[in-house]
Amino acid sequence: MQNYTVTIEVDDKKPLVAADVDRITDELEAFSPALGNSARGFRSATLSVPGQSLRQAVASAVAVVEAAMGAHAIVCEAMTEDEFDTRQGWAPTPELVSVSEAAELLGVSRQRVLQRIKERSLPATQVGRDYVIPRAAVVTAGRKAEPS
Repeated sequence: MQNYTVTIEVDDKKPLVAADVDRITDELEAFSPALGNSARGFRSATLSVPGQSLRQAVASAVAVVEAAMGAHAIVCEAMTEDEFDTRQGWAPTPELVSVSEAAELLGVSRQRVLQRIKERSLPATQVGRDYVIPRAAVVTAGRKAEPS
């Protein structure tokens, strides 16, 4: 299952007032909605919609937006969330692993991973009292440790 970002404009140019925003947001809550008015003044909603295909995601998004906004869709733009993030200029978040997961992947102790973090031979970011490590860095470190 893939997530898609779908933006739909409906045939309604009434300004969005707080009561409308609250009601529509509540109805679309499961899709993390962002509401507004398009450049041409139509009400619009941007949703995150799961689907087996783009077609399925669009059909679902159109149905729930039309029901929530009480107007027919007139414009629909849809793409994978990765494509949406790229167009926004947002860097993808790398897959992260814990110190324990890194130790398991590398076949070493948790203490050895912490030592490598301290030595700066394994990149990590401290989050609270714990560290997170990009999985790709762990995989690369594991390849370097393998005998040729």
